[in-house]
Amino acid sequence: MANERSVLDTDAEESAYQYSLNGDWKFKFAQKPADREKDVTGAAAASYVEDWDTTDWDTIPVPSSIQAIKDEDGRFKYEKPIYVNQRYPWQNYEAVSLGANVVAPTVRNSVGQYKRTFTLPQDWDGRDVFVSFEGVESAFYLYVNGQRVGYAEDSYTTDEFNITSYLVEGENTIAAEVYRWSTGSYLENQDFIRYSGIFRDVNLYSKAKVEVRDVFIRTQLDEAYQDAVLELDASIRNLGLDAAAGKSYQVTADLYEIDGTTKVWDEPLAMA
Repeated sequence: MANERSVLDTDAEESAYQYSLNGDWKFKFAQKPADREKDVTGAAAASYVEDWDTTDWDTIPVPSSIQAIKDEDGRFKYEKPIYVNQRYPWQNYEAVSLGANVVAPTVRNSVGQYKRTFTLPQDWDGRDVFVSFEGVESAFYLYVNGQRVGYAEDSYTTDEFNITSYLVEGENTIAAEVYRWSTGSYLENQDFIRYSGIFRDVNLYSKAKVEVRDVFIRTQLDEAYQDAVLELDASIRNLGLDAAAGKSYQVTADLYEIDGTTKVWDEPLAMA
């Protein structure tokens, strides 16, 4: 948040330091990994160069599930959702090995490739930039400006990446290669409908080099449950190269009444 007032408003979408990547992305579907648009070019395999030409690709809304997209006739455009319990969804196509070295299925494991462009706000200069995927089923590789940033396969939790070093001035590209099944899918053998894709929000956000990463608050009540001692522990992170830079900072805190405007004490509390 830009200031104290914006924190009290508690509306992250209104923050000057958040930028939504929801909306239309270019999209290509492949029924199995071998048929996908390859993520490397020429002899540059070791550098994981993404150079997908999206001229003839479809457009898909983000967030959405691939198996929920229908064509003009109301039929599933790419593939159907699967409802199954107990059995692994790919068992009809491929033998399942539950040995020591479990691998993801490859015979029928659809891949959705996403790509779009974005331009950062000018007032983000000098700040670290992160991208947040709040839900991707079931695993994905992330690319920024053609370079592979990372990989994640925890479908229902947020995956975040610091992409500062991959960005350029002006227009940037971001791409994701999403796999329907992964090694993590072996842990999700339960009773629910199986979808895949980028099914929750995607946002960029920026942070100052020195930030309050986390705050833990305790209220130690007395035996009468009338008075309390307020204790705060703050975790400070320095994203810059100079590890000593954060030592000149001090954390202060204010306590507000429930109305969100009246302060309990006159001066901010300085934390040791």
